[in-house]
Amino acid sequence: MWEAKAAAGQTDALVEWLLDQAPAGAQVYRSSDRVVLIAELPAVLDEPPAALVTRPPHSWEFDRQR
Repeated sequence: MWEAKAAAGQTDALVEWLLDQAPAGAQVYRSSDRVVLIAELPAVLDEPPAALVTRPPHSWEFDRQR
């Protein structure tokens, strides 16, 4: 799982950037200021452009249980 907080007014641009980076089959979600990627395999993403985020993205690895 990967999550980033978009800079003010940059959520759409961050979503576009992430959709270009996301591996096939990954799911991308958004709220008003957050963008989340969930992928079955570990996703190695470039750092987003600094103008699109308020802080470095966070990422976590989970083991599927079901």
